[in-house]
Amino acid sequence: QKFHIQEDVDVRLEKDLVYCQLIGQDAEVMASQVCQQFRQCFWWLLPFGKTSACCLVIPYQDYFEVFQSLSAQDNVVLIGFQVLENLRIHELIPRYGVDYENCLPEEASLATHVSYRKGCYFGQETHARMKHLGHPNKKLMGLQIPRLVQIQAQDSLVESGKEVATVTSISQLQSQNNYHAIAMVKYKSIENQTPLKTSDGQHEVKMLPLATDQS
Repeated sequence: QKFHIQEDVDVRLEKDLVYCQLIGQDAEVMASQVCQQFRQCFWWLLPFGKTSACCLVIPYQDYFEVFQSLSAQDNVVLIGFQVLENLRIHELIPRYGVDYENCLPEEASLATHVSYRKGCYFGQETHARMKHLGHPNKKLMGLQIPRLVQIQAQDSLVESGKEVATVTSISQLQSQNNYHAIAMVKYKSIENQTPLKTSDGQHEVKMLPLATDQS
């Protein structure tokens, strides 16, 4: 049977809209309040690791009033792109062009975003074979690094003296004497579940699943 579904749709040019990302435990409440006050705004939930986040879309003509309304609240602060990047890595969220590029979703820890049951699409057989018959040769993983250990992007990590991983991004945020990073790791080392070491072999680094592995 065929159905024709009609909806009342308001089509707008993207250049007439402003996107605002709200991060924190009150993000959904604030977005909802803004949309009640400014009826032309709308919002949706935004996956951001274990932290609540949402995307608020504001018509260009209203954005100044909306930002004034938000910034007037005591628990709201504006952050820059570098702070947002540190938060992203701290939440172990991979970013295209930084942590991965030109690779399979399974290598980028995005297997949870692939449908294995829907109809035909380009690459479906490759994903199906990898899921049921094998695994990627490498995969993005999160890292928990002791605070006193200094690691930079593009540094190598080793296992039994052999290079098995490359660090792709590092957060400057610290919690419980550790900080987080993301690295591309050979799958065999992930299977072994042994701590990786810095290239000099002096310090251990613990592997963690990325946020996208758990979504």
